[in-house]
Amino acid sequence: MNILVLRFSAMGDVALAQPVIKQILSQNANVEITLVTKPEFAPLFAGLPRFKFFGANFKSDFKGLSGLVKLQKQLLTDVPYDSVVDLHDVVRTWVLCFLLSIKGVPYKRIDKDRASRKKLTRKNNKVFKPIKHTSQKYLDVFRQLGLQTGDLSDLYSGPSPMPLHPGNRGKALLDAGHFLPKDRPWVGLAPFSKHPQKEWPLEKIKILIKALTDEKKFRVLLFGGGKEEISRLKHLAGDNNDVLNLAGSLNLAEEMEVVRQLDLMITMDSFNMHLAGLLGVKIVSIWGATHPYAGFGPLGKNEKYLVQIPHQHLPCRPCSIFGNRPCWRGDFACMQQITPDMVMEKITLALSANL
Repeated sequence: MNILVLRFSAMGDVALAQPVIKQILSQNANVEITLVTKPEFAPLFAGLPRFKFFGANFKSDFKGLSGLVKLQKQLLTDVPYDSVVDLHDVVRTWVLCFLLSIKGVPYKRIDKDRASRKKLTRKNNKVFKPIKHTSQKYLDVFRQLGLQTGDLSDLYSGPSPMPLHPGNRGKALLDAGHFLPKDRPWVGLAPFSKHPQKEWPLEKIKILIKALTDEKKFRVLLFGGGKEEISRLKHLAGDNNDVLNLAGSLNLAEEMEVVRQLDLMITMDSFNMHLAGLLGVKIVSIWGATHPYAGFGPLGKNEKYLVQIPHQHLPCRPCSIFGNRPCWRGDFACMQQITPDMVMEKITLALSANL
């Protein structure tokens, strides 16, 4: 069975699709999968068997309706697909599914449960209960095709579940012109997200970095991208020899090599959280305007290391699925009330755990 999978963005959602696709391929020997997404996401899927990556640039080659028609024609010339799996459920994938269905290729689509999302994040009469995790929703779509999918708990079982390019410890750092000895635990820190409502204040992060590097306990590796983030991370690193700012110096494949060598990743609700999960790294995640109940939380053992102000203390949480709404209170209490000590407590717990 040849399956065409659509998940164009965002980076974190595409990352969540990787272990699902890997599991479908491992449990269904007769299945081949082609994924259509952005070209820059290719390293996330390196090494998967019976898998083809189709990088589509929607800003140039496949822009607009005419671009989708072009994409449909190109896809149909490559492989005779038996079905399309739409893991995105947006206008572009609706159109592409329709165009493919005209040519006789049926499709199945993810149920995002938008009604429950609205109830969870509305200001008044909030329905505070967990929504099915996005990874489980992905599995459900494949199950509609009659495939073996396994359980959600199987996705991140075992160490380093994601295949990577071979290389010695620190090779990616050396290739990027850095050297950092592994003479003490490496702690990654990714303080940024797409939306500021999901970011812990930098003044608190500075205190955390000082606590981590005092008495030479840890080496801290900073992750980010873009000119503004690179500048802000450079300021965070300062002249501390135990802090290395990697922002802007690694491509995605190199960054993956470094992340897999971490002992712990500290991150917001962002792509870096999901990337660390794919690589079998322990995650301390910090949550503000969003909430794991929305279906994007870290899986596996990492649910024990969440840092957030409880809903009963801040009934306005969560106020957004993606963190793109302004704070209703105006004081950003969901992040301001999180202290460095609260984060350090979870770091200590995570590093002391055997699993």
